[in-house]
Amino acid sequence: MSEIDPRTIEQRPPIVLMEADRERLSELLKNCAEHDSIGARFLRQELDRAEVAHAHVGGTSLVTMGATVKFVDDDSLHVREVQLVYPDQEHDRGCLTVLSPVGSALIGMGPGQSIIIVEDGIQRRFTVLEVRSASD
Repeated sequence: MSEIDPRTIEQRPPIVLMEADRERLSELLKNCAEHDSIGARFLRQELDRAEVAHAHVGGTSLVTMGATVKFVDDDSLHVREVQLVYPDQEHDRGCLTVLSPVGSALIGMGPGQSIIIVEDGIQRRFTVLEVRSASD
């Protein structure tokens, strides 16, 4: 992913983070060896702009840590289904770290929401199709 285009911040959909996820992700960024990576900077922006839910929100309404999310790359129409995880859990197939550009873009979104990111100078749009909580 190349530099984050500040103009895309105002085009991003509203997001909601669970309080526990926001706290743990903030701590992750403080202690992250990759704190200057594009994914980490993008995640920091997402944490700063997110609304915070202090009570549990339904498991199928938000992409939370540990949730399985099905999303589509709107340009290629490629559909992926991944579990959003912390970097130390990324070893499993089908997992996507929250420090990746796409992972940091998906956190806090809900079904039907889309987000645009710039990756390698190319604008890409992703739409969340379905969310399943880790407990489902």
